[in-house]
Amino acid sequence: MRFGRSLCLVLSLGLLAAAPAQAAPANVDVADLSFKPFRVKVEPGEAVNWRVLDLGHTMTSRRGAPASFDSGTKDAGESYSFTFAVPGRYRYLCLIHPTEMSGVVQVGADTVDPVVTGARVKRGRKSVRLSFRISEEAKARATFTRAGKVVRTVRTKTLRQGSRSVLFKPKVLKPGGYRVKLAVTDLEGNAAKAVSKRFTVPQRRTG
Repeated sequence: MRFGRSLCLVLSLGLLAAAPAQAAPANVDVADLSFKPFRVKVEPGEAVNWRVLDLGHTMTSRRGAPASFDSGTKDAGESYSFTFAVPGRYRYLCLIHPTEMSGVVQVGADTVDPVVTGARVKRGRKSVRLSFRISEEAKARATFTRAGKVVRTVRTKTLRQGSRSVLFKPKVLKPGGYRVKLAVTDLEGNAAKAVSKRFTVPQRRTG
């Protein structure tokens, strides 16, 4: 009898050890008119839990998401959880504060390249600003060349989706023709198509 009970106990412990652990949900705090963190990543079958800390907000998927979800209005102290079964990128927003509050849930591998649009150069007396729009969170690298030689490479920290810029501010902005090449890479290493712009610094007038 004792042997039988011991055998059952051993088998039970073995089954518990073999069972896959349930992944803890990714947590997002909803406060100060933002979702923190802005971007979270989970695997298919895992959940995201939003914890509302102030005011009233919704967590609502944008049109075109692989699957839709909508929390309805949640007040301070309430939470909302959604399990993501379908891989893909889910953009979402707060319907009460649509222009201020948005976020991204990446489910599974990210295979979507970022997109750069609206790149333009504005030259000042002592600086050059390269402005552009990016389709998602990413890091940017702007390489400035003059007469085929690299003058400066400017790297950014992670930039949010939307309108962004890179500032080139050398000690001396010599006259001549310049070229700036913009390379953008998202958090998963996917690269956008490189963008190249040219600008000219004229000779200073004397007399």
